[in-house]
Amino acid sequence: MDDSGESQKTHSKIVIAVEFLNTAADLWCDGSAYFAAMHLAAAAEELTGKACRHAGRVNHFDERVKYVTRAVDGLGLTNVQKRVSELMYGAKNSIKHFGSPEDAEVALVPRDEASNYIRGAYQNFCELGLQELLSAEVLRVLDATSFYCDIDSQGADGPVTPSV
Repeated sequence: MDDSGESQKTHSKIVIAVEFLNTAADLWCDGSAYFAAMHLAAAAEELTGKACRHAGRVNHFDERVKYVTRAVDGLGLTNVQKRVSELMYGAKNSIKHFGSPEDAEVALVPRDEASNYIRGAYQNFCELGLQELLSAEVLRVLDATSFYCDIDSQGADGPVTPSV
């Protein structure tokens, strides 16, 4: 028992990821703490990514590695997975680590980075068939940061009229 009188219990990593992602989306929607939203959403994305792998499913990260590997095939690039990892998780790692004086500042757009991690975690939840566990705020983030294109529309400038 700890000072609060509670006994230690086991907790599901999926339940933890749900809490992380729902809280990240709440913070993002409030506009109050984008760095915290980034960190929580990235943690949810990593946890659910591992859960996808354990279930034999393709996660958001592996899907991106596969896509980039196909796109750069024949260019002679090495360490594609490592490079994709650095690109995908660079922002999260930059706010999390302070290994040298050069790490004292970061250059990024926290709102955009947070929404990217929220999207990645959401995709993993969908792959696991667990998206119903997520709050409406997660969908609100996705909707607010998605680009919609009506390919059937006949606008004045041509057949495609994008809208946000």
